[in-house]
Amino acid sequence: MILVLQQLPQLAGPPDDGYSGLAPKRALYMRPDAAAALLLVEQDTGGLVYTDIYRSPQAIRDAYRAKGGTQPVAFSYHGYGGCVDVDVKRCLQKLGTNYEGLVKIMAARKFYCHRRDGNPELSESWHFNYLGDRADYLLAQTTSSHTTWAAPAEAMIQAWYGPELKLTAEQIMTLLPVARATDVKDFQRQWDLVVDGVAGPRTQRVLAFVTATRQVTPLPEAVA
Repeated sequence: MILVLQQLPQLAGPPDDGYSGLAPKRALYMRPDAAAALLLVEQDTGGLVYTDIYRSPQAIRDAYRAKGGTQPVAFSYHGYGGCVDVDVKRCLQKLGTNYEGLVKIMAARKFYCHRRDGNPELSESWHFNYLGDRADYLLAQTTSSHTTWAAPAEAMIQAWYGPELKLTAEQIMTLLPVARATDVKDFQRQWDLVVDGVAGPRTQRVLAFVTATRQVTPLPEAVA
C-alpha cells in the first residue's frame, strides 16, 4: 500500500500544552486534495490553530489505548491525512466568531465537523473531516446518532485506498516480517486485534496500513 501525502507548511498551534505556538511537525501532512483545501482555509482565515492532523500508526495506537472514543489503527482518518483537529477556543478568539461561524468557514472548503449534532461543548467538536466534492451525499448518510458519524470519513478512505486494504495470502506472508511480526497472532497482539491467528478483513486492513509506504510530495520552495 502506498499512502499518498502532501507536506504542509508550518501551521499555528496552541501557545501552551507543549505546542509552543506551533502545530507538531510530525502532523504536517495531508492527502493532497485535503491539503489544498486546508491551505485555502488558511488563506480565508489568516490561519487557524491546530492541535493535530496526520498521525502515524503508532500514534493512533497510543491514542486509542490512552483514551476512549478514538478510532483504532487503520480506521482513524488521521492516519490517511484526511482530517484536522483545531483548538476551538483559540480559533474563535482569533476569528472573532462563534462556533457556528467556524463550522461555516470550514464547510466552505469541504471540511465538516465529525459531530453532526452541532454541539461545541462535547468531544470531537474540534475534529473536522475533509469530504471533498461528495460531501453532500456523504453527510446525507449520517443522522443525529453518533454511530453514523464515522461513515463519511470511512467512505473517503475506501474511495482512496479500498482495494489496497485487502490482502492476498501471499501478501500477508510478505508483509508480516515488514511489520516485525513472527506470525499472524504476534501481529494481532501488537496491534490490539482479536488474537485468533486468522488474517480476516480487519487484520488484513491493519497489516496493509501499518506497512504502507509513505509517498510524500514536499512543499514548493516558495511555500516552505
